Amino acid sequence: QTSILKNEAGDIEGTLVICRNVTQRRLIEQEARTASEVFENTSEAILVISANGFISKVNGAFTLLTGFTEDQVVGESPNRFIAPNTKLEILNNISSVLEQEGYWQGEIQYQNKSGETRPSWTGITAIKDDYGKVTSHIIVSSDIVDKKITEERIERLAYFDGLTGLPNRSQMHETLASLMQEKDQLLALLFIDLDRFKPINDTMGHPVGDMVLKEVAQRLSASIRSQDLVARIGGDEFTVIMSGLSSSAEAIEEAIDVSETILHQIMQPFVIEDHQLYLSASIGVALYPEN
Repeated sequence: QTSILKNEAGDIEGTLVICRNVTQRRLIEQEARTASEVFENTSEAILVISANGFISKVNGAFTLLTGFTEDQVVGESPNRFIAPNTKLEILNNISSVLEQEGYWQGEIQYQNKSGETRPSWTGITAIKDDYGKVTSHIIVSSDIVDKKITEERIERLAYFDGLTGLPNRSQMHETLASLMQEKDQLLALLFIDLDRFKPINDTMGHPVGDMVLKEVAQRLSASIRSQDLVARIGGDEFTVIMSGLSSSAEAIEEAIDVSETILHQIMQPFVIEDHQLYLSASIGVALYPEN
């Protein structure tokens, strides 16, 4: 800022120059512009919640995620967008963590404008003033439907047989190991091997053999008790883990009953592409902890 200094006669006697360092202000303005650009252009939905607990601002990603525009949600409670079936203890836990730590993150279900319930990964930050008083909350949320689908697909590949949909060898071993660690657990393990299955594959082809294996899986699942686990461990070999047995005598009796049911089911004809195919099975039984 520059000022011209004159005397009483109007003659110029000097110039007054006032300089002010505005570097800090420029940095603050730049940070504000950057924050605004991030707020508007990020792919994550962001909600600003005022001290009274109502929405004061949302970004464009929020509209894309939920279908609601800013005009439709400003002044509303953020709880409006939480899925109706969310348990009260979850909400109470969020409030408690925010009060104690000032930040919470986790998976929570939200509801979009169409009424569809979808999972999200959400972080909530409490903004405080210099005196420690909460002035607002910032909610950042990402839709994780695609991530959940991918995780489920990977889990199925890791723990389930791709042909029959039954638990595979890995899941069978993990389940068996877990049950064997339980105190006073009595188990019966059935090993089932199909007889005369190889000639079907050799003479009629693997597609027909696959259809037979799928039907076998269905019959095995229908032959076991509700608490049992049937698994395909490879080829034409299956297992059944029988748990919840109260005594060795019961274990033997139950294992025999289930085995006889399985043998009877496998002996029924398989109707595949207008052909009647016949199989039988061999079953071995081991008891835990006796064997």
